[in-house]
Amino acid sequence: MNTLPAQRVLLFIYVLLLLVPAGIQAQPAGPALDRFAPDTVLVKFRPGTPAATKAQVHAAANANFVRTLTGTEVLLMRVPSGAVDRSLNAYRNNPNILTADKNYRRVIYLPATWEGSETIGTPPNDLTFQNFNEQWNLHNTGQAFGLTLNYNSTAYLYPSYEGVPDADINAPEAW
Repeated sequence: MNTLPAQRVLLFIYVLLLLVPAGIQAQPAGPALDRFAPDTVLVKFRPGTPAATKAQVHAAANANFVRTLTGTEVLLMRVPSGAVDRSLNAYRNNPNILTADKNYRRVIYLPATWEGSETIGTPPNDLTFQNFNEQWNLHNTGQAFGLTLNYNSTAYLYPSYEGVPDADINAPEAW
């Protein structure tokens, strides 16, 4: 009786079961955000490009000026929703363009507490352990964290992510 094929099948199933948890990740809270804005692009012209040439390039990319990013010569341009790649190709194929890219969203993590702001009597009760409520690996209550900066309105969207309740090491119970 040949058990080699049965052993291979069992080994395959074992490896498959080991890989399943690797695919589990934290999910964004609320509606999922795209990695980049679907209707804007960032563009920078080469120095000395005439205004008339800039207008022609914008027309070819089917883009409208929104604003210049503060402290840069980078232009935020509105394009038809879903046409980011087509507009970027039009910009990138023009020799007057220094750079053209998607308007990526960034997640910013800001501490919810700071030195001296913790309440005495809550775990931990010494003030040397900063930002305890953000250390979800110690005591996860499903707390929300992270801010996403919306470049179109310069507003923060909160929260970006939520924790999974009780996915922790039960630190308060140990203290």
